[in-house]
Amino acid sequence: MSEPRCRTLFERRLDAGRVVLPQNLRDALGPRVGLAADISGSVLLTPAACSQALLQDLLTCSQQHHQSGELYRLLASTYVEDGLDERGRLLLPHLHREWAGIGADSEVLLLALGEGIQVWDPLRLDRLLRVSQRHLRELHNVAPRDQFRLFEDV
Repeated sequence: MSEPRCRTLFERRLDAGRVVLPQNLRDALGPRVGLAADISGSVLLTPAACSQALLQDLLTCSQQHHQSGELYRLLASTYVEDGLDERGRLLLPHLHREWAGIGADSEVLLLALGEGIQVWDPLRLDRLLRVSQRHLRELHNVAPRDQFRLFEDV
């Protein structure tokens, strides 16, 4: 049975550093996949053509904006391309797994966002989401209630 196309979060277990991608994510990524360390602490997967365009855009921006330069250095220095094997598996190199805190046989979460897919250690993603939720609640408490509603008043 195939997985629903609208799902954006998938649980997987690595096998010797390889992750089996759901068919809809394989279709979205295409035959060549760009892998890079993501500033969020995950591994970023993108179609190779998109990765090259992103790196070029960041390089152009980095000449005028310091933060773009830092992001460019991170992505460019960790960027590799690979293809899926016949079973739909993608090898996550040691460098990328180490960056994301993922072991060779660990559970991972695949989070599809736009044209990219983030590969997360489940505990790291949970911590990040909890911090984000706390920040959103703080923002809600200081924002004018009639202009910015994140949460309904209980």
